[in-house]
Amino acid sequence: MADMPSRQDEHSATMLRPTAAQRSLVSRPLGELVAKPSGALPAILRERFLRTGARVSFCVGDAVTSTLIRGRIPFEVAVVDSKVRKKAVRIPRRVEGKVFRTNNPRGYLNPAALEVMRNALSVGAGAIVVVEGEEDLLTLFAIDLSREGDLVIYGQPGEGAVVVRVDAETRERNSELLNSIPRVEAESN
Repeated sequence: MADMPSRQDEHSATMLRPTAAQRSLVSRPLGELVAKPSGALPAILRERFLRTGARVSFCVGDAVTSTLIRGRIPFEVAVVDSKVRKKAVRIPRRVEGKVFRTNNPRGYLNPAALEVMRNALSVGAGAIVVVEGEEDLLTLFAIDLSREGDLVIYGQPGEGAVVVRVDAETRERNSELLNSIPRVEAESN
């Protein structure tokens, strides 16, 4: 990782806060579940997904990111919060990309995080977005920013990883969901 991360420290006044039904929907896999063990994930990705020339536009989650780095699977952007199941972790230091920082409170989607992720995607392979708060729901923004044919990979706690192959149908469903999430004023801390 670069020694001097770029800092985009934003606190948006309006955020998206999914309803209980929307949270339930996104707690289920949005793509194909690749079950444990995580060590097998790189081989499965190479065999079933990457042979077509697809790129991993985003990997979301520290465990998935670490697995891809160790398995030498390239990605454009990793979105991490330095925690796995609420315990502090470090991702391997093999990443050379630019580091971005953003804020995304647990249970919300911060529109400012979308812009940070967009900027990270524009700089090229290996960018890291470090999230203060929680990165889980940012998978929805990752799908939104990805091109058709891209892969978005994220962790499904206790089950493995989910691989979303972005296509027109996936983009439409994701867009409908994002557009239906209520906008709320951010709570002051």
